[in-house]
Amino acid sequence: LFCFDGDQAGRNAAWRALEATLPCLQDGRRARFLFLPEGEDPDTLVRSEGTDAFKARINQHAQPLADYFFQQLTEETDPRSLEGRAHMATLAAPLIDKVPGANLRNLMRQRLSEITGLNSEAVSQLAQILFEQDTHMGTMLVDNHQSRFYRSHDILTFILIMGWRFLCNDTVW
Repeated sequence: LFCFDGDQAGRNAAWRALEATLPCLQDGRRARFLFLPEGEDPDTLVRSEGTDAFKARINQHAQPLADYFFQQLTEETDPRSLEGRAHMATLAAPLIDKVPGANLRNLMRQRLSEITGLNSEAVSQLAQILFEQDTHMGTMLVDNHQSRFYRSHDILTFILIMGWRFLCNDTVW
């Protein structure tokens, strides 16, 4: 369980903790995120609320890692637009690929596919392309969470082509 302040600094720290946790998530392991009221810390809350109330807070408000992951990406991107879904796929695919637990990784890819409309094959191929760019080109994307840069026109072209293939293969005209 990770506990953070509910302010922006706490959310930034939570995202860094999420990124650091992804490579440790074997199937069966779990991580949750709890955001405390601004200005509170676990120690003062336990003292003021009591242990049982703090445990209840954890049970009621702690988010599973995958839920927090997709919530943050949804807030950062606009999944209502094609560009937003493409941006979400670009950010999420390489992070999901860091998860060693095959079941969780596949379920997260499936959730990304549901949000973006890309099929799981396209999501897997995107992760591979981003991995190759990252390792061969030393690229950097600058966004709120990471320090990487990808050639966005290549990524968007890939996503649009794969999305078009998905649309053409699965739509009755």
